Amino acid sequence: DPYLCRLAAESASSRWFCLLPGSRNDEISHHAALMLDVAQALALKYPKAIFLMPAASAGIYAQLQTIMSRQVRVASQRIILYRGRARACIAASDQVLAASGTVCLEAALIGRPMVIIYRMPALSYRWMRRQQRQAWVGLPNILAQKFLVPELIQSQATNQAIVRALEWQWHDQPAREALMASYLTI
Repeated sequence: DPYLCRLAAESASSRWFCLLPGSRNDEISHHAALMLDVAQALALKYPKAIFLMPAASAGIYAQLQTIMSRQVRVASQRIILYRGRARACIAASDQVLAASGTVCLEAALIGRPMVIIYRMPALSYRWMRRQQRQAWVGLPNILAQKFLVPELIQSQATNQAIVRALEWQWHDQPAREALMASYLTI
């Protein structure tokens, strides 16, 4: 989307994040509030940070608007909700915070560092853990057969842990460069 690219160019000193809470209602209910908490914590630390949150459908857009209106108290003007345009939002961002899914592979193909999270009901998680055949849940990690990007699952996915993972990834230039090189192999 040229508009987002223009905005990114004009705000080169800003730090841009793409928040991808999922494409289904239950994913939104498990991830959106947490991601908005993370955005508000980061906004307090980084006054020029911008947060892009694309919605997969009109219904998800409405659900996200409701959550934002109830929850966002800090930096509401810097959290921008879009209908669709996930690829453009990822491309315009410096980093991605994503619920595990195909969008993680898209972010890797675009070449953006990311942190993957996922939460689900406890009973579903216990059942999934018994069925799990690999150590990873994110597609970039599964394809690489190793942890390329951080995965914070269930109780690991806390506001503080996510902020730490995003900051580590941002501040560790050699690790970020190695990640970009690793993306080329998947």
